[in-house]
Order: sequence, then C-alpha cells, then structure tokens
Amino acid sequence: KHMLVIFGFSACKYTCPTELGMASQLLSKLGDHADKLQVVFITVDPKNDTVARLKEYHKSFDARI
Repeated sequence: KHMLVIFGFSACKYTCPTELGMASQLLSKLGDHADKLQVVFITVDPKNDTVARLKEYHKSFDARI
C-alpha cells in the first residue's frame, strides 16, 4: 500500500483545498485500485485545527482522506 501525506491547515484558502481536491480526484480516478493508496492530511496548525473543525473542513473532500 502507498501513502500520500498532505500537510496543511483548515484556514488555508488556496493551496490546501487545491491539494485535497486533487487527492480526491486521484482517488476517484483510481476506482477499484484506490484501496491501494492511503491519503492522510496532517495539520500544521494543531492549536486552531480541532477535531470538530477538521471534520467540517473535510466534508468538501473525499471521505477516504
């Protein structure tokens, strides 16, 4: 299994949503092979990125992230 790690934060307005959107598209394009890729988002702003905030932020992206 391969892993794609994305570092970012929920208040990021441009780069992070673009990266997460691209990861979502990648998972979609992989179809049945998507289970061979694990995508992980790691916050660089743990003070502000609470679990609740990250859950809300990630609703816009593929649930497998």
